[in-house]
Amino acid sequence: MPEHRIPVRRDDRHSLLFTTLAAALLALPAAAEEIFLCRAPEQTVLYSQFPCAGNASGPGAGEAQESVRLEALPTLRVPPLSEAERQRLAALARRAEQQQQRRSARRASHLRDASRERQRRLAERKLKRMKAAVTKHLEESARRRRETLGVPR
Repeated sequence: MPEHRIPVRRDDRHSLLFTTLAAALLALPAAAEEIFLCRAPEQTVLYSQFPCAGNASGPGAGEAQESVRLEALPTLRVPPLSEAERQRLAALARRAEQQQQRRSARRASHLRDASRERQRRLAERKLKRMKAAVTKHLEESARRRRETLGVPR
């Protein structure tokens, strides 16, 4: 079944990006007690939940792995949503719900049409079988009468 894509306007993309970013930032695992400080080859700092893979063999091999307490990391404060942003998100949610309802209605319509078509084909087959049975019965009946009356074919 082909995947249908919903066209997204540029404003919607920004809202989607903002929502995704906010969800990613809020989804930090609460159970993580320790964050590891890793250094990429170009000396950029990376924070990781897991021990750094490159530290065992590479520049700085043999150094003690530096870890940072989660509480010590700078926190990013996301400002609360403005009323305009809330309305925009609500409008996006309503539009998505309406599109889902239209898709569901279209699918139900296709299923009803397919069901009607199937019932029509079944009725045609049944009628065809009945006609064949009646024709066979009439031919058999006519053959018996001829035999009884002694009429040659």
